[in-house]
Amino acid sequence: MRPPATAPSLPASRCARTVRLDADDSTPARAALGRAALGRAGERLALTHLVQVHGLVLVATTLRVAVEDLRGELDVVVRDPRSGTLVVCEVKTRTGSVAGGALAAFGPRQQARIRRMTAVLLASGQLQGRRVRFDLITVDVASPQPGADVRLDHLPDAW
Repeated sequence: MRPPATAPSLPASRCARTVRLDADDSTPARAALGRAALGRAGERLALTHLVQVHGLVLVATTLRVAVEDLRGELDVVVRDPRSGTLVVCEVKTRTGSVAGGALAAFGPRQQARIRRMTAVLLASGQLQGRRVRFDLITVDVASPQPGADVRLDHLPDAW
């Protein structure tokens, strides 16, 4: 594994697209999405993007880790069927024009924590893979209302 970078770069292979934000079945269609529901909606959009656009295969979502002082979750884990690479994808969803958007919410400490959680899951056998890639998907939502336009940016091999 490479040492964590100081900030995610924007690789040339970056993929960006605009999609629509949909409420899940438990959210009233006209109600604004709360923070947790917005995060889940962003993760669903990211998973759909990874599977439908890039042909990756779902391994796990919301994979929790709680070992000693290390606690957290991996948002989306997929596998590239062509190369066998395990792809751990962090999803950051933000609304409005918060300084820097969703990308600004992800820094070196979180990168290191995700690497450590992945290493724990690989060592325990909960995840399997010889090659691991860390992707970042940012989801910037203009409004937390269902049906709002959303900008999704996929940064493969972000750190």
